[in-house]
Amino acid sequence: MAEGEAEKKRSDGLRGDKAFCAQRTRPLLLVHVFTTGDSVDRKRLTDPVVSLSFCLPSTSKAAAARTYQVNAVYRKQIELEANSETEDDEAILEEF
Repeated sequence: MAEGEAEKKRSDGLRGDKAFCAQRTRPLLLVHVFTTGDSVDRKRLTDPVVSLSFCLPSTSKAAAARTYQVNAVYRKQIELEANSETEDDEAILEEF
């Protein structure tokens, strides 16, 4: 924690959660559970609401850009699956 706070105080240091993530040596999955409260009118989500965050440490290994090619039949299957999931989500949200 102290190293993260020190990083945030440096003039050229990282800000926010990035300052703390940079201090880690292993990945961390954060599960946030919260409520939206009763003051929100016409809210689409019911309590509890869950959100996920990932804290990934920095690495000295340079990222390499890669290009992949997928055959047309497989690509269409992926697109159909992605669209069907979207439609399912939209139907659920419309119920609220």
